[in-house]
Amino acid sequence: MEDSSTYFGGVVQLISISTSVVALAWALAVFNTTRRNTTPGKKRLTFWGKTLQFLWHFCMISSRVITLALFTSIHPTLTAPLCAFRWVLMLAWLT
Repeated sequence: MEDSSTYFGGVVQLISISTSVVALAWALAVFNTTRRNTTPGKKRLTFWGKTLQFLWHFCMISSRVITLALFTSIHPTLTAPLCAFRWVLMLAWLT
């Protein structure tokens, strides 16, 4: 039997994660839409175009978050070094 406070905490955490992923996907879709609207010669996106772009970003971010969460649940001690390694690798690639 689970304690009711543990269950409530899990629900609140799930809601928090969900709203964060939705907000990130929405922000990326709005950024790309705005960038497209300010580029000369580009047509404006339709409602369906914006919707598909939001869904694309939502699925992309969700898959990455789920993968990182599953990896962390299996190998909690390797998560921080792997994230640091990826950060250094991407920094070197960008510079």
